Amino acid sequence: MDATRAVGIVLAMVSAGPLLATDTPQPWHDDATLHDVQFVGSRAGYAVGDHGTVWKTVDGGQSWTFVPTPVTASLRSASFLTDQLGWVVGHEEQPYAQLPVACVLATTDGGATWNKLPADRLPGLSHVRFFTPDVGVAVGQPGPQSPAGVYRTTTGGRDWTPLSGDATTAWQAARFLSPDLGVVAGRNGQLSLIGGEQLLASRLPPLPHRTIYDVTLTGNETGWLVGDGGLVLTTSTGGVVWQSPPAPLPEELRHHADFRCVEQRGDKVWIAGRPGSVIWHSPDAGHSWRAQPTGQTAPIERLRFTSESVGVAVGVFGSILRTEDGGETWRAVRAANRRAAWLAIAPQPAAWSPLTAAQWTADEGYRGVVWAVTDDPAPHTHRLSGAMHLARGNEAEVDWRLPLDEPDLARSGERLLEAWQKRAENRAPELIVNNLVRQIRTWRPEVIVVPLATERDALSQFTQQAVQAAIAQAADPTRALEQQELVKLAAWKAPRVVTVLPTGSRGEWTLDPHTLLPRLGRSSSQQAAAAAAWLGQRAILQPVSFRAAEPGATGTSVFAGLSLSPGSEARRPLAALDEAALLAAQKQAQARRNFLAVAERTERNGQTAAQLVAQAPNVLRDMSAGDGAAFLAELARTYRHDGRFDLAESTYLELVRRYSNEPAALEAMRWLLPYWTSAEVAWQRTKSRGAVAQQATNDVSGLPQRIQQAGGLGASVLNPPESQAVIPARAVTAVDRALANRRNHNPAAPPDSVDEWRSRAVELAQQLEEQAPLLFEQPEIQFPLAALRRTKGSAAQADAVYRRLHAATPDAATRQILDRELWLGHGAAEAPRHLVVSRSTPVRPHLDGLLSDSCWQDARELLIGPTSDDEAATPTSLVMLAHDKEFLYVAASFDRQPSAPNDRPDFSDREHDADLAGFDRMGIALDVDRDYATWYEFQVDQRGQTRDRCWEDAAWDPQWYVAVDADAQKWRIELAIPWSELAPLPPQFREVWGVSLTRIIPFAAVQSWSPPAAWPPRWNSFGLVRFE
Repeated sequence: MDATRAVGIVLAMVSAGPLLATDTPQPWHDDATLHDVQFVGSRAGYAVGDHGTVWKTVDGGQSWTFVPTPVTASLRSASFLTDQLGWVVGHEEQPYAQLPVACVLATTDGGATWNKLPADRLPGLSHVRFFTPDVGVAVGQPGPQSPAGVYRTTTGGRDWTPLSGDATTAWQAARFLSPDLGVVAGRNGQLSLIGGEQLLASRLPPLPHRTIYDVTLTGNETGWLVGDGGLVLTTSTGGVVWQSPPAPLPEELRHHADFRCVEQRGDKVWIAGRPGSVIWHSPDAGHSWRAQPTGQTAPIERLRFTSESVGVAVGVFGSILRTEDGGETWRAVRAANRRAAWLAIAPQPAAWSPLTAAQWTADEGYRGVVWAVTDDPAPHTHRLSGAMHLARGNEAEVDWRLPLDEPDLARSGERLLEAWQKRAENRAPELIVNNLVRQIRTWRPEVIVVPLATERDALSQFTQQAVQAAIAQAADPTRALEQQELVKLAAWKAPRVVTVLPTGSRGEWTLDPHTLLPRLGRSSSQQAAAAAAWLGQRAILQPVSFRAAEPGATGTSVFAGLSLSPGSEARRPLAALDEAALLAAQKQAQARRNFLAVAERTERNGQTAAQLVAQAPNVLRDMSAGDGAAFLAELARTYRHDGRFDLAESTYLELVRRYSNEPAALEAMRWLLPYWTSAEVAWQRTKSRGAVAQQATNDVSGLPQRIQQAGGLGASVLNPPESQAVIPARAVTAVDRALANRRNHNPAAPPDSVDEWRSRAVELAQQLEEQAPLLFEQPEIQFPLAALRRTKGSAAQADAVYRRLHAATPDAATRQILDRELWLGHGAAEAPRHLVVSRSTPVRPHLDGLLSDSCWQDARELLIGPTSDDEAATPTSLVMLAHDKEFLYVAASFDRQPSAPNDRPDFSDREHDADLAGFDRMGIALDVDRDYATWYEFQVDQRGQTRDRCWEDAAWDPQWYVAVDADAQKWRIELAIPWSELAPLPPQFREVWGVSLTRIIPFAAVQSWSPPAAWPPRWNSFGLVRFE
């Protein structure tokens, strides 16, 4: 090693402040999943994994020593240049921001001390490789300022520079031959090459729903990649072209194995994954394959060979296997034969309660696994494993095979089966049951938790039936024989089966969220709080009850009567009890119950939010800062769910005031900022206090004044401090371009006014930028700040921000929004796509659904087809807009679709906020101030039933008018929405709002005028409407 560079990196790490690794290992370190293992030479090696876990060997992997770190992150990759000098990367879940943030650790003394290098502006990382003490590369998720998701450092990890290019996925795997030459791969089978400073396209076509988990590449341009569904491909062109190996692995492996790792040494190749019972080996570059049994079933996450004979495999439950004969025999050198004590099957991640992991695993030590049958393909749904990690559980996974990628599928058993049969070559029930059998035989649980089946949820019914069938088949050695032959999974009979009961029911056992967990010194709800926040679940968590499948089950625990001693195959060693800490925890638990009682009385008796907050000092006194902050966040989230936004606001304010540096404060900031800046929310708050519009101003840029002129406001803000009038340079965003020079003419706003809300939002933005820069840079924060800035007319600053975002974002839809915002300010000759003009009509339409009025003859027809961006696609819908001084008018016509029912309009049984699932329907979203964060939603279905909502307020009940008509070929709607329901005054000439026009065809597709198609809409699925 270059001595100068080595000294430089040591000095850099010392200056960053080394963190001594003096913590003793906890039970969750002992069985933490290991994601990577790296060797320096043949003897020194490091294995890294969840909960900040690192294990070290100095004898070639024969024995391993725990190496503490100062983090709880999920460590995903390690790179060591010597046995002393190395880096480890991964991600730390920020549950209350719902963002994975990068974690970068460095050591110069073999892990005796660690330096946590600054990385809070980077998203989560999955791979790292250093080539010198200064130069390295890291790979992970794309971010607002790093659209490629690939980063390079020349300062030993202190600073990272993103490469150029657009990533459409989070990278899970990478292999670099040099700092500027490599390959990256990830979800949906996406793969790109790294050449110089940018991402380059590969000829590998996307593989929908499948993830590439590992890739190799050698200097002679050969390489391998592996992934879901037994995916194995090889390249001899340096990653440009990929193809099946000369001799493919058994075809049926696609149903029985999901590969996670591949190792290559010359012509020798090893592949492993889930289950971990077999490693597949080719001695001749893929011309032949043979199975190498491992003797245990726990999944394998990484393989590493130090020679053609000696190798190590690491994986779930902290298992480490070793071979000295090229894999012919494998021996467990740590965590032998570990398995799950409980396996919970869920239809979707949202159906799982983190209380199970909090009590059963984190406190009582029973190793647990959650497996979800499916999930929506929407962004940010890959959260289940992170939630399990936050609750200090073991493993969780969502099956990739059969996604819910068509609307309303979960509601109809017939349609669900039909859709899945098409995907699964008419074998969907068989494949689902076989996959569940594989999970049971892989994890070998003592207890299987069968999901609750509800009347209106066909997915839950289907899942429950499939689980019950799989339990019987998994125990039968004559069933699923391919699993026994191909992947060596023997039959397994779980001693106990329990079923989740509906909320409010009582079974043999109940998990109470207020149960004190003695070894953790907190309640089960506190332990599960971060996981619930990560999943976006409602708090406070509800009790979960279970009924035993077999008669006569007794005992105080689900595990009563089962032979599962601490430190056994299925149970962790238990932490020692601290009597003093237990007494303190009991006081905290009592304080928590007291606060809940006060909160319940406050809501039930209609007391003011201020009265509740006044109780906070007393009831929070005995809670730690972290638990107090998390509890206030849970409470505020519950108020939001119940529509008590005044209580949510006051609770979040108290959270930020008392615990501003705690992670839970980020949730408060994320919510308060759009709540305070939203034009829609401000107008509804004004109306709810009896305000009446008094006079007009000109445009959205004056909207706060227009609302204020409508009447005084009394916001529930407790003693707000003086606010600065400027947003940080990185925070400012665009004003309304058509009217950019209009200014705020009401500087003397009364206390607790719209102006005061916006001033508080400015302060909050400054605090958020300092505390969580990665969250601050997200579109969900930047666009509301754009709306806030619009009131101040800072067009030049906003232009700079929009251009910066345009250059950085990897998302094409976001770039289109930015193009449109910039166009509004500069008036280019050619109008951007997805901008429509609504013209004023002198004659109101007669609402009859016939669309024959004169206003529709001149209106532009907006066509909606099967693929939102395909100009050649045949449209199935058209929408038109018009307006006058009192109403916005919407007309639409829809071709009938075979997947939708034939119901005709029926107004005899119309109800407010009807259940529209399963019916063809139209969704209209209106964003008054173009903050792309809060908006109004209106839905009408083919029967004439309606739903509406204002941002999170599902109880919003505006007065609007609907006519529906239909024949055998089409159904049509005409709507009239009063401006008074949307804003203090009608929009002025050339004023611009955001609009999303979406058709939801049940069991088929979501189609939108402005892509990407989504309902509810996302911030990047809005177009613009200009009123003329």
